[in-house]
Amino acid sequence: VSVCYGLIGVPVTALVNAIQNTNIRFIAFHNEQTASYAASMSGYLNGSNPGILITVGGPGVIHALAGFTNAWINCVPLIMISSSCPTDHTALGGFQELDALSAVRQYAKACFRVTATTNIASLLRVSRDMATSGRPGPVFIDVPADILLGTCNHTMQAHLADVMTPEPPIYSM
Repeated sequence: VSVCYGLIGVPVTALVNAIQNTNIRFIAFHNEQTASYAASMSGYLNGSNPGILITVGGPGVIHALAGFTNAWINCVPLIMISSSCPTDHTALGGFQELDALSAVRQYAKACFRVTATTNIASLLRVSRDMATSGRPGPVFIDVPADILLGTCNHTMQAHLADVMTPEPPIYSM
């Protein structure tokens, strides 16, 4: 993966900064809908590499459903990474809180919520393999703000480009 698409906002700003410290280019858009179509087309044109979409939580996820659904319908490999409210604010009306997994599940090959910083690298690899193997399609990853902000350090920067580099699939679907 050499390019990510998305909209910069709290709390994904830290992730975008980490991406920009690698050799991955981030292309910012004014809204998630156009970013989702761009990421979807990137996945379509590259085939073996999924398009990568980064959005804020809540309304950002809903706005990105256009391109995400396009990827589902047209068998396009795409990984959408969104941030949600901190884990200790879930179900308490946290900032832009939305049950994003339920919102995107019907249009995704898989949906994941990160529960610990230690499983992010393996989750990204599995997501890449799922998005590109068998019937290609979109995969959704929800990263709560407290976990996201805990990962955007030098360690994450060092592994981000390596994690998204294609390797033979872990399994076939």
